[in-house]
Amino acid sequence: ANPAACECLDPQPVCDICVNDTYVVNNPTAVLPGGGTSTCAEVFGAGKSGFLKPSDCGLIQFVAPATCECGELTNETGPYEACYICGTMNDMPNPNNTDISIPTTNLTCGAAYEAGVGGFLDAASCG
Repeated sequence: ANPAACECLDPQPVCDICVNDTYVVNNPTAVLPGGGTSTCAEVFGAGKSGFLKPSDCGLIQFVAPATCECGELTNETGPYEACYICGTMNDMPNPNNTDISIPTTNLTCGAAYEAGVGGFLDAASCG
């Protein structure tokens, strides 16, 4: 789906928390050290969608590969192929509209984008 309410835009700078842009998070529920509560899946999606500050990217890349078990897609976790609610990986929802809900997924635009990029949204929900 390409929800008009999400106002898809060109991407912001990408932060590949797994360092290698072909690697995925194989432990999506792990929490990154540092006192926060963000899971690897959430941070992976935020990085791919341009929601991580460049100044934070390097620090996250230092701890994420081991904590998140970054690597090739494994069958044990079963994530979906990455999908993009805005049609391509080069477009993302307007950050100001990330709280608008998409009825078919019960997710906000931002959450649906992050879930899709991270491989946690099935193709039917992604559109």
